[in-house]
Amino acid sequence: MLPAAAMSAILGGAVGARPNDRSNGKTECIYEPVAGVSPYVELSIDWGGGAGAMAGVAMLGQREPGIASPYDGLGDEAAAIGPALMIRSGEDLVTIVFSGVEDAPAKARKIFDAAKAAM
Repeated sequence: MLPAAAMSAILGGAVGARPNDRSNGKTECIYEPVAGVSPYVELSIDWGGGAGAMAGVAMLGQREPGIASPYDGLGDEAAAIGPALMIRSGEDLVTIVFSGVEDAPAKARKIFDAAKAAM
């Protein structure tokens, strides 16, 4: 995933990186603040899970209109549901969960671009 220094530069606050090795079929890293409670980001890549996740988002949107907010121009397809941003990139799903992050849309783009380069 992204080194802590790279994520810290994007977020504008010092974070440490902790891989989540319990994820099955995913690569996941949790970025927690060095001091305080924010910024906090979870970044995961679900290898091969993009199409299924976006189909689920579409079904949820039909059942609960307005629950998902589309993000245009990010990956092949993207939508936010609460604090989670789900981005389909080819066959894969990149998920970014934010807490205490200002200007999340701009930072999401930088995180996605950096993650995509590392994939």
